[in-house]
Amino acid sequence: MKNFNIIYLIWLLVFWFCYQMFQNISGISKYSFFGSAEVETQVVNSEYAILIQKVLIKAGQNVRKGDTLAWCTRSDFNELNRRSVEKTGEIKQFQTEKQAKMVEITQEVALLEAKKAGSISEVAAQIQLLELENGVQTDLRKLISGNSNEKTTAPSNLRLEKIKVLQASIQQIDNQINQQKVLLEAQIKANQVIFDAKIALSQQAKGLIQNDQKQFVLIAPADGFVETVAITPNQVMSARQDLVKISPTKPTRVRGFLNETGDLKCNVGDTIELHSVARPTLKTNGIYLTGNPAVTELPLRLRRYTEIKSWGREVFIQLPDTHRFYIGEKIMMKPK
Repeated sequence: MKNFNIIYLIWLLVFWFCYQMFQNISGISKYSFFGSAEVETQVVNSEYAILIQKVLIKAGQNVRKGDTLAWCTRSDFNELNRRSVEKTGEIKQFQTEKQAKMVEITQEVALLEAKKAGSISEVAAQIQLLELENGVQTDLRKLISGNSNEKTTAPSNLRLEKIKVLQASIQQIDNQINQQKVLLEAQIKANQVIFDAKIALSQQAKGLIQNDQKQFVLIAPADGFVETVAITPNQVMSARQDLVKISPTKPTRVRGFLNETGDLKCNVGDTIELHSVARPTLKTNGIYLTGNPAVTELPLRLRRYTEIKSWGREVFIQLPDTHRFYIGEKIMMKPK
């Protein structure tokens, strides 16, 4: 019975030793995994085709965010110039139409004023004629009566009513013409607003085109060193083409691998403890960004034994700005 217990204990030790060997071979324990510090290359490009005029940097040069990398212009300069000329003609056309419309409406107002003056003058002449007829009739009555001291006979009531009607018609003509003038003045203001808006839009479009015709610069998006320069002076580059690649001078993230046998789950924003494998005293905390559910083969650098293949799930950890890891340094990661 004693021999059986000893053998049983020995087998337990063997199984435990084999398990530890498996963990060492995979290079990843249940509570930790490995990765390497990497950089995210910044690519400089243009949203439209450009002509390179002057290049101010070269590969391997250190740059800071906001530094000028190159001078360039739009490659479709002739097309932009044609569009600018079209917009200039469009603005002149709108201005001419606006002026013509103003003259046309002003002439209509002048015609209304002339029509008003003519109508009022005609009615006034009729009133004057009726008043003269009343005066003549009164004088005739005086002569017929032969007595100048007699009270003057009142003028004809019919003529007086006609005079009142004509006087009222003068006011009516004046009101009608004034109403038509108000409508024309409103039309003048509306036309001014419409044409001014059209002219403003065309001028804005012309300004944008002229701005595109100007020389502009390519700017470094971040601090780092120039990895590649794919531009030379007098070269035409198509839109969205990679022009310059800039790599940061220090890692920005850790690319790690969870062993395929592990069941470690991390959520976005979780804190991950990071240790340098080569410099164990150097450590910091990172933030879990994302993970790839697909299993892939581990890079040789992250294997414990390069001769033995291992597989795992890819994950990415964001590094803080204060870290002191080297680019490509092997990192051990432990979720908190």
